[in-house]
Amino acid sequence: MKKKNLFTVTGILIVVLAFAGCGGDDGGDPYVNVTASTSEGVVTGFGSVILNGVPYDSSSATVSVEGSPAAEVDLRVGMVVSVKGSYDSAAGTGTADSIVYADHLQGPIAAVDLAAKSLTVLGQTIVVDVMTQFRNTTDITTLVVGDIVEVSGHPDHTGTIRATYIEKKAVGSEYEIKGTVSNLNITAKTFTLRVSPLSPAVTVTYAGVTLPVGVVDGAYVEVKTGADISGVTISASAVEVETEVEITENDHVEIEGYVTDFVSLSEFRVSGILVNAGGLSIVGIGNGVAVEVEGTYSGGVLVASAVEMHHPCDVMLEGYVADKTSSSFTVLGKTVTVTDTTEFEDGISINPIRTFSFADIGNGDYLEVVGYLDDATGHIVAGAVKRRDAIDRAVVQGVVTSSTVASSLVVLGITVSVDLATEFRDADDLAISAATFFSLLISNSTTVEATWETYTSLAEPATKLEIE
Repeated sequence: MKKKNLFTVTGILIVVLAFAGCGGDDGGDPYVNVTASTSEGVVTGFGSVILNGVPYDSSSATVSVEGSPAAEVDLRVGMVVSVKGSYDSAAGTGTADSIVYADHLQGPIAAVDLAAKSLTVLGQTIVVDVMTQFRNTTDITTLVVGDIVEVSGHPDHTGTIRATYIEKKAVGSEYEIKGTVSNLNITAKTFTLRVSPLSPAVTVTYAGVTLPVGVVDGAYVEVKTGADISGVTISASAVEVETEVEITENDHVEIEGYVTDFVSLSEFRVSGILVNAGGLSIVGIGNGVAVEVEGTYSGGVLVASAVEMHHPCDVMLEGYVADKTSSSFTVLGKTVTVTDTTEFEDGISINPIRTFSFADIGNGDYLEVVGYLDDATGHIVAGAVKRRDAIDRAVVQGVVTSSTVASSLVVLGITVSVDLATEFRDADDLAISAATFFSLLISNSTTVEATWETYTSLAEPATKLEIE
């Protein structure tokens, strides 16, 4: 059985999960046998393929990446995948028969909004956060208009794609977008495509392209294009019908995503799947809430045995590991704990460990830790842990709890001092004065990132302070 963490609020049992890693799990598990299983979620580690807190033995699995045969080595932490196989509730493990990865889209960036932490690609809004995994680039600040990116994630109740994985692609890479067809007009040779029901509509023109059998209203397709025409109209160079992973009757199912079409606990959708959680005593579920749902698929409905709500990750540390124990370690003096949904990735440049996990962390390693502050313990609960090449730097990010103008501020209980050499930046990454910076701070609301270059001690003034 998966390791579970429970807590109670106002007498009602609330189960909180770190979506893509931040949080705990629920208690109890009604499954007592090995059952057929379908799971969709973010890859959090390897050794087996780990998602939704469950390690799936992939040694005999067929792997598909973008519709082509692949291998497990082609998968990356942060990718949203679908796994078909079996689940052993007693062991809390699974066996994968097939693993499918398909991104939402790949195309050129039309706009970058650093304040909103968003990109516009092929007419779609892509939002990133501290849990977004980047490949071939470090973060949103290193991306510019014209860069081609591959995006994987979860559409939310507004149609915005919440990116869990962004990969910068080579110049000349093809553009592609996946979604559902509507308004098919075979005379005008056009149709409407939506990544999700609430996503911005894209008009696809396909003059000169022969549509394959199966392209009808309601079909899920991939459109490839050699040109991005405004991001609102796309000229297709090819259209392919995509095979979606089908859930079988009575499957044990675990999915994660954002709640949409909420009517009641007995009727809402996650990743397009109809969910009935009416048998559970939970509060806080509504449109836009990130959740993991576990249950049995029956009659076209996922009957939930557990619904786990996302705990936002708003804390980040970069520094050297000390005082590692069997269950925790410290970074910059803060105790860090992990859960079974924590993402692990080895980002060192020489001989990185693909199966990197908690066991591989050693004192003196340089880590980037993303998570949230557990108010009860004062510990940081890690949503993601990434080992990096050693660097003479320290970073602390969190909500400001107090500040003294032009002197200091407190983040995660750490007093961060400033001096005349400290650089200040706003949420758009624009340089501002110390006076302006401190005027923008709201205690217990504003998130700030503090950086020490040529790090010696947190008692030294920060090199840079930036509003997130």
